[in-house]
Amino acid sequence: MSARQLEAYYTTRELADMLHVHPETIRRAARRGDLRSVRFGHDRRYSESAVKEWLAHLNGDTTGRAA
Repeated sequence: MSARQLEAYYTTRELADMLHVHPETIRRAARRGDLRSVRFGHDRRYSESAVKEWLAHLNGDTTGRAA
């Protein structure tokens, strides 16, 4: 039986700090549907795979891989 790794999830603030952008930039991308997220209480959570897809999209990569 193989071990499965849990995917990391980030809050809006954590993601904004990691990417050096304003939290509103993250919120806007989620509202537009460009960045997949899930509601968790009053905040949203963003999966690592969703962030990678969004960054790849911003870089013009149609394969879904972040640079």
